Amino acid sequence: MVKRLTQTEAEAKLKRYNFELCSEYCGAHHPCDIKCRCGNIFNCQPGNIFTGSRVKCDLCRPKHVLTQDEAWEYVENLNLGFHLVKESFKHDTHQSDFVCNCGFKFSRSLKSIKHTVRMNSAITRSCGCHMSSLRGQEFGDLTVISDYKILINQSYYEQCLCSCGTKVNVRRTKLLHNRQHCCGPKHLINVIDREIQDYFDKFGLIRLNQYICNTLPIKGICTCGNNFVVGRPALLRYIKNDKIYKCSDCSLKFKKKVNSIIGDFQILPDHYGKRIIFWHRKCVRCGHTDWKKPSCIISNSRCEICAHVFNKVAVGNKFGKLTVLNTKNYKLTGGHYCVKCKCDCGKQKYVSIAKMRRGNNLSCGNCDSFIRGAKTSITAQKFHSVVGRGVHNYRTKCGCCVDIALVYCGKRIIVEYDENFWHKDKKVRDLRKTKKLLDNGWYVLRVLASGDIPDKKTIWAAINRLIKKDNRLLILKSKKWKGYE
Repeated sequence: MVKRLTQTEAEAKLKRYNFELCSEYCGAHHPCDIKCRCGNIFNCQPGNIFTGSRVKCDLCRPKHVLTQDEAWEYVENLNLGFHLVKESFKHDTHQSDFVCNCGFKFSRSLKSIKHTVRMNSAITRSCGCHMSSLRGQEFGDLTVISDYKILINQSYYEQCLCSCGTKVNVRRTKLLHNRQHCCGPKHLINVIDREIQDYFDKFGLIRLNQYICNTLPIKGICTCGNNFVVGRPALLRYIKNDKIYKCSDCSLKFKKKVNSIIGDFQILPDHYGKRIIFWHRKCVRCGHTDWKKPSCIISNSRCEICAHVFNKVAVGNKFGKLTVLNTKNYKLTGGHYCVKCKCDCGKQKYVSIAKMRRGNNLSCGNCDSFIRGAKTSITAQKFHSVVGRGVHNYRTKCGCCVDIALVYCGKRIIVEYDENFWHKDKKVRDLRKTKKLLDNGWYVLRVLASGDIPDKKTIWAAINRLIKKDNRLLILKSKKWKGYE
């Protein structure tokens, strides 16, 4: 391992080469400020000076720019197979024009020619005319169709014709080493597009757009003059079976079904559309009408309204406090079919059929409702939303039905909301229920109120006090409470 020089050793070593170190020395390959003998301060790696690759600053060694005559003479002395055009030369890195002995013109920089001559590369000897011709040879789906080569970025390209009909320039080395066999990523798309075009030409159909992918449909004009739209998978079946595709308007098979009954619907004679034909149909049972494509009429022959409304509810059906009034004037809200119902309190509203059948909505919401089979007042429902956690109307293993049951900090907690109107004369029953819950290991919080509900912060502060108590019981009493003490 080479030892790194210290600051004093680096200054002494640079002084031997008539340089002076002007900044901190951090290593031979770390650039630092160095002062030349001429007084110029420049940034350089000290290692370049130590190895002798740099002995002067930029001012002491000015760059020599070749003239057009000097550059032309330099190229001629190399005895290459091409000559420099003097007027096109500006400097070494500029793309200058060259003329091959065969008469072909190409552009390259003089710097790249110097590098390839130094590396003894054969690419500098001519424009590529010395290479053997590949015309007529096949490489996979590609066939070479030209004798001359195209020089692009110091690489030779051959002009080829793909089997899909696309002309493309392919690098010569990729052809010889079997690294490219088609025109590129769009080869399969071009093959399918050509196959579809041959099918349209065979049966006299007119295509209006090109094939891009399987998800986008293909538009065309039928033999009857109507426009049609067909997906590529469906069209592929016609191509394999060698059958002509017909639009729905000229399909005799479906015209025979007009005025007939398919499933729950009767097909009406009127239709509309040019690109896609829609037929009018009417449900025999409920009278519902809609417009569908022939394929949808055959596959979906059942009436959706009858399946979701008339087959599940009828006028006069009772679900909890709700009675169905009308099923014909239904509404579709949020993906649910809703019918008009009347509650026992007299209010009328539209209720989801699915929710009534499942038992999730059995009242108008303004009167007493049922949650999991237990009767709950509106005030208790608001209390549930304030707590924000736990299971409502939970039935414990000991047989007690409680308002809210939850698990908090590893403790099983029950929150009971006792209103003054219902619990003012039920002290013995509430004490018996509380003792039963405590014997089964529950933490019990009883909120005694008279229509007023504590805020969320007060309730959770009481729960935090409860889990620290040894007797596992806490009573939170409101100022409006007028029941037992």
